Amino acid sequence: MHFRCRHRDRTPRWLSLWFLFRTPVFGRTPGGQTTSTADDIFPPQPGMEPQLQSAPVVRFKILVMITSYDRGESTKNFQGDKAVFIAAQLRRAASFCSRKVCVDAVVIAAWDVRPVLQELNLTCSDRPLDMAHITFSPKAYGALSSRHRVYVANHLHDYDLFVHLEDDVFISWRGIKAYMRYRLKIPARFRLGFYRVEIHNGTALQWQYPLEAFRTLEINSETFVYAEAGYSQFPWYSGMWIATSAEILDLNRTCDPPFLPPELEATRRFVGNESIFGQEYWGGGLQLLQSCPQIQAFLVPLQEFRSFAIVHASRNKVKLDSSTQKYRGPSGCAASVGSILSSLGRHPA
Repeated sequence: MHFRCRHRDRTPRWLSLWFLFRTPVFGRTPGGQTTSTADDIFPPQPGMEPQLQSAPVVRFKILVMITSYDRGESTKNFQGDKAVFIAAQLRRAASFCSRKVCVDAVVIAAWDVRPVLQELNLTCSDRPLDMAHITFSPKAYGALSSRHRVYVANHLHDYDLFVHLEDDVFISWRGIKAYMRYRLKIPARFRLGFYRVEIHNGTALQWQYPLEAFRTLEINSETFVYAEAGYSQFPWYSGMWIATSAEILDLNRTCDPPFLPPELEATRRFVGNESIFGQEYWGGGLQLLQSCPQIQAFLVPLQEFRSFAIVHASRNKVKLDSSTQKYRGPSGCAASVGSILSSLGRHPA
């Protein structure tokens, strides 16, 4: 497909990003909350000095990639149709478009998604939203999780930002803007993270970390949230990842195996429905957690904590315990975003 976002304009990249992400962000240490400095908890290591990069474009170019293994048949405790989610994801991607932002989308699936795309009539600001699809055999399954990385490798210099989503998670435009603003506010040994939530009875519930795992630290007068050591069995990217083209080049250089492009032999080493190095390794952030030693911790800015929530639409992780009338996840914990903020000394908005 001929993607129109790939055409570069002549406006200097630093000027366009300044216009796009110029909104100031003010952080403040919550009252009464004891914070630590980054160097107290994660001492700097040689070669990990902050790496400030000038940022991209008049029309900031985003590629949204969606991976779908099936229409929901293999998802436990799920009775819906992933085709509905994919259509909603594409509509949301189109909503990111503006005079300053250009979005393309590609769906990588092990089933025929063409009817879904053909039914949509989406526009990206002043043009139709360009959507492509890459179809694999259902037998690909676990290996499908790495195929979008090959697409990234082939188009790394065509876009400023890459967003990968599994077919049942949703990221907000506010989260993308917050990511772009805060990514240069932290030392290179840290990385911004996202966390999954499910919405039950109007409440956003996070289930991968218990309430007591959350801590704060201060970096350059900004307060960030991280998960205490011992609670890091899950990445702060789950079912998704996001990175600029410059960040991808750095991850490819420093991670083992490299971030791009995962060769078939490497993919075979890290696939399997029951293996920890399965779908979440390539499709989400497990590789960043386990195979990128330069990343010491994932951080979420306290000021924009809600913006970094990724909504898990399948809603098959959190269940209401009939005996206690409390919501529980697979690991036994389900903390509302409001309770997390309260525990950190910030009154939830």
